[in-house]
Amino acid sequence: MTNKKIFNNYSKNFVKFILAGAIWTIIPIIMAFFLIDFLIIQTLLASIIIVLTSFFGKYFTYIYFTFLKKRVFYKYILIQSISSIANVTLMVYFVETLNLSGTLSAVIIAIALLFFRFMSFYLTNAVIHK
Repeated sequence: MTNKKIFNNYSKNFVKFILAGAIWTIIPIIMAFFLIDFLIIQTLLASIIIVLTSFFGKYFTYIYFTFLKKRVFYKYILIQSISSIANVTLMVYFVETLNLSGTLSAVIIAIALLFFRFMSFYLTNAVIHK
């Protein structure tokens, strides 16, 4: 593959990755309003429903957008789990140790983990290369 074709492939896949991320940022917000505020479901139960729906929904969105290969669910679980643990750990460190605001910490961590997850999918050969 030429460098231009490789860069074009990364660019297309990054757009798919960002689009899926945007969709699965909006859907949980809507679900939280509907389940907690409208249906008045207990917060813990609603949160579990939202997290599970988002976890599986994002995976199937990646498959639908032909970003991830089929049958790489175990890689998806591994990458998402590491990302979640890193998110919590970094948030505590940034807020409690570095005394950054929660909002600033969340933005920094979200951007960093976005690139971590994207590159992790490539490094584990979970991404479709067209």
